[in-house]
Amino acid sequence: MRFRNSAVSIMIASIAFLCLIGSNYGFQEDQRSGFNLDVKSKIKNIINIGSDILENDDFFGSINDVHLDDNNNIYLMDAKERFIAEYDLKGKLICKITLPKGEGPGEYSRPNSFCFDGRRFVIADFSLMRVTLLDRNGKYLDSFHLDEQPGKIELHENRLYLTSSFDYSEKRVHVYDVITKKKILSFVSANSMTNEVANFGEIDHIKILNDRLYFSSFFPYEISIYSLNGNLEKKFTHDNPEYNKKMERDKMTKALRFVIGSSAILVSGNKIINVLKGRNIEKKSIYSVFDIFKESGEHVMSISSSEFGVKSIRFADINKNGYLAVDCLEPYPQIRVFFIKDLLN
Repeated sequence: MRFRNSAVSIMIASIAFLCLIGSNYGFQEDQRSGFNLDVKSKIKNIINIGSDILENDDFFGSINDVHLDDNNNIYLMDAKERFIAEYDLKGKLICKITLPKGEGPGEYSRPNSFCFDGRRFVIADFSLMRVTLLDRNGKYLDSFHLDEQPGKIELHENRLYLTSSFDYSEKRVHVYDVITKKKILSFVSANSMTNEVANFGEIDHIKILNDRLYFSSFFPYEISIYSLNGNLEKKFTHDNPEYNKKMERDKMTKALRFVIGSSAILVSGNKIINVLKGRNIEKKSIYSVFDIFKESGEHVMSISSSEFGVKSIRFADINKNGYLAVDCLEPYPQIRVFFIKDLLN
């Protein structure tokens, strides 16, 4: 009988310990949201692009942006090795554009993000507060300075949309005409919370599709949909009780230790995917979660990055065909491509 009682006590203690771990991570089991649903059968790993051999075409130093086009080609920026590379879905290198160090035309100090519209690459330089335009083959076209240190950028026709870091301005999204090189619009109102977070260098994320801009806010956690002229069409969120409780209890400084930020805002079909990152200071671990919504704002499910075999995701993109590309640091910097269209149907 003593053994049984002891076993029961151990079981109860184990369950309590697991619950404590779940609360520390800020995401608890939620059957309504489908956080723990079996989704692996709907996630197909197509290819991993990366190598730990310096001489290989797929050796990366530090991936800091990734994009997919509708032909399923993968584009990535390596800020450490200083290049942009294009690969096909079989992992074959199509082209590589070098990013020479310097401050002159066609040179870069700290390139931190890029976009590609099929004809032009636009490369943002955080330190120089400048964007550079290249043609499809990497030939220098033009460049101009910005009023902000750029975060994420999106090019639509001749308008460049960008978020910013270390920015105390009243607006979060800024729009430039790449022909006149003038700022023509700013929108998405900031507040004291978003400005405090901006001081930590964190950025908001944007995605343009079908003449709409999708905006993922860091604080508070919100997803907004705007017209390209800055008119708000919709705003929604998937409240996380544990996250909100920490925010209420710890306020700004301590809450940042358990922050749930956005790594990317993705759109495919009628689904919006917000890729979140979280940090557990006690366990010194970082993790990611895919928060999936319908266009209406209805929350569909949340999926842990562990379902993709990835601990933490910093950059991601998805195309209309249902291919998802994410960066991965383990066991070395690489891009992993998944087919998840069945998951989004």
